Amino acid sequence: MASKSLHSGHRERLRKRFLETGINGFEEHELLELLLFYALPRVNTNEIAHAIINKFGGISEVLDADRGDIASIKGLSENSAVLLRIMRDMCRDYAAASSADRHFSGMGEAEAYLLDYFRPIRSEICVIMNVSMRCELVGLHCFTHEELLPEYINPRNLAEIVLRNRIRRIVIGQNRMGRLPLPDENDYIITKTLSELLSPLGVEIYDHIICGEGKAFSMRKSGAFSFRTGDFDNG
Repeated sequence: MASKSLHSGHRERLRKRFLETGINGFEEHELLELLLFYALPRVNTNEIAHAIINKFGGISEVLDADRGDIASIKGLSENSAVLLRIMRDMCRDYAAASSADRHFSGMGEAEAYLLDYFRPIRSEICVIMNVSMRCELVGLHCFTHEELLPEYINPRNLAEIVLRNRIRRIVIGQNRMGRLPLPDENDYIITKTLSELLSPLGVEIYDHIICGEGKAFSMRKSGAFSFRTGDFDNG
């Protein structure tokens, strides 16, 4: 009972400290320990948090780690791995929402934005940037690479996103892990699939930008795909 009481007291002290100070002064393993309280309510998450940080190196690496690799750590559950994935995607959505209304004077600035956005990410993902006709970033939606391929894409979900956010023009962004940003067959398939699904909804695909090795490749500027002309060309 004494051990259980001590464990409970530690959790409460950590929660109270967070509510009073935010994350200021917290070590990475302490933040992870605090988060895991809510997935593992009856487990000592301190040792588990240390094990996760030791394996992956830091919070950003943990959030971008493969779900199976996380769940393989002793003491963790599938629920814990899912919670970390939810936190990662929520953080990305929040960052995207916080940068909404950014104005691009040209596609060069959009490329720079995507390079900066993808820099800390350790998995290959695609984003759909909702760009207004005045070249403002209105919102950003994140997908795995596979989710935009014909055999996995969910047309209804995509249509709901378009209608709910009143999307009229998009730029597709994609990151490469450890590779140069040269388009491959799947990139053309993704662009063609999205064009076929979104054109009937009145959505213009303005560009597909691939990022990798610190460089960006614009399929529009290179002529790698046929895009409609518009007023967003001065970058």
